[in-house]
Amino acid sequence: MAHTSFGGFLKKDTTPTVSIGPFLSTDLKTPETGLETGSFTTGNRLIFKNADGGTVIDGTFAEIDDTDRVGWYTYLFTAAETDTVGRLAITFSSVDLDIVPLTFFWQVLDEDVFDALIGDGADGFNVSGEVKIDSPSQTAIRSLAQGTASSNSLNTLTLIDTGKTEAGDFWNDMIILITSGPLAGLTRRVVNFDESLDTFTFDVPLDSIIQAGVTYEIIAVGNASVNIQTDLNSALADSVSADGAFPSVNQALYMIWQFLAERSVAGTTVTVTKPDGSTGLMTFTLDSGSSPTSITRAT
Repeated sequence: MAHTSFGGFLKKDTTPTVSIGPFLSTDLKTPETGLETGSFTTGNRLIFKNADGGTVIDGTFAEIDDTDRVGWYTYLFTAAETDTVGRLAITFSSVDLDIVPLTFFWQVLDEDVFDALIGDGADGFNVSGEVKIDSPSQTAIRSLAQGTASSNSLNTLTLIDTGKTEAGDFWNDMIILITSGPLAGLTRRVVNFDESLDTFTFDVPLDSIIQAGVTYEIIAVGNASVNIQTDLNSALADSVSADGAFPSVNQALYMIWQFLAERSVAGTTVTVTKPDGSTGLMTFTLDSGSSPTSITRAT
């Protein structure tokens, strides 16, 4: 039987001291005391592995002198042992000692990410308790969507973006991270998304209104999540992007399906209709009415 535990998060290129334990005998109840690095030599193994798979034993292993934590030890990492972002693990096992094999693992985070999410007094949190993110690498793992304010917000509690066509409440409980303008770096939680008004409403007012052209990202934090299955089962909105503009994912799917299912050709003009088969949706122009080799969207 082996014992495996998650030790938490570590910052890259640092020398943290962590607690490891409890070390138990094979009766699964008696704490093992008096162990040291030398207890785990070639035959009695102490194996360190970082995300690169390397094996290094440089840290300091010491018993914790605490009657309430008998069988627990500390391990002081070297900077070389935390120099790789990803999973890091130490496995203690012995062929001679009567102990249960023990593996502890940690997740090494990039410095910016660690400071924003965990670091004491780091830039990730200001005195008001808001998250303030300055580095793009901090949002790369959480960004769900991006957008641009299409007009000035009505007040300091809202953001307007006509490019967001999802159903009402779809973005509720997500976090809006402002990425440009005087409010760049600030975040607010979405308490309501109104698809009819193309408006996000925040839980806490901003210092000023969001101006047209300001960019933002939508990120998931804590318990926030997107109900992907519900969205996949929902009908696509009757919306297409303007000619020459990038479509949203939903718009792109709608446009592709209608092009495949509802189109007619007359000369060099291809007309795509809505699901009713008659209302015009888009038109395209062919370079030839008899032997076309290219097609370009016209409307």
